[in-house]
Amino acid sequence: MSTHLFDELPTDMIYWEIFPYLDYNSRVTANSLLPLKDRLGIPLKKDMVILFAIRYASAHILKCLREQVRAKNRRWKTTLTYKFLKEVLEHPEIFQYNRMFRDGVIAKAQEFLDPGYFRKRDMTLYSQKRLDTACTKALAFIGAHPYIREVSNEWTL
Repeated sequence: MSTHLFDELPTDMIYWEIFPYLDYNSRVTANSLLPLKDRLGIPLKKDMVILFAIRYASAHILKCLREQVRAKNRRWKTTLTYKFLKEVLEHPEIFQYNRMFRDGVIAKAQEFLDPGYFRKRDMTLYSQKRLDTACTKALAFIGAHPYIREVSNEWTL
């Protein structure tokens, strides 16, 4: 008596017709549903660990950015920008393996460091110093973690 769909389908059909259309997490889950003797034992590429770390970091960073975009108060937006820069510094892999994100953060940090930026924004002196310090730290952090290369999305060897 079968317990799930994978018991009814031939293993070849699962490998060749279903698995190619699944993302990495779905493949792991589907593989765990197969009987032990039919499971794939393909080693993962080393890039998958890096890709997972980047996706994890991206989820946290995106949450900070969305919160910052939704903020109505100018002072709260500045605080959330500072929080964003602080969160970004906790994930060096995103700077080492994603050129576009790296360049974007560098450009924004340099824009925030421009003295004219604060005059246009009508920011308090405390907010200016705090943002200035955060941008300086971010640029130093990015400089300490050089770009290595882009990461492949292929999950197996």
